[in-house]
Amino acid sequence: PLPDGWQRPQTVPLLVLEEVARICRVKTTKTVRRWITEGIGGVRLPASRLGRQWRVHPDDLASFLRKTRI
Repeated sequence: PLPDGWQRPQTVPLLVLEEVARICRVKTTKTVRRWITEGIGGVRLPASRLGRQWRVHPDDLASFLRKTRI
């Protein structure tokens, strides 16, 4: 149990690269990997590596899209 007044944080499912590619309407996940490692105009897509897979938080994707205007 949590102490009085505390709440469990809401968890948001992280996106896999295939989902990011579909949302951004790019053909391959290779493009998304490039955004993570190289960025666009000095802005990189924040991502976490879990095992061998990259995961992206939906808020980070939204912020990246606003900053890069893709």
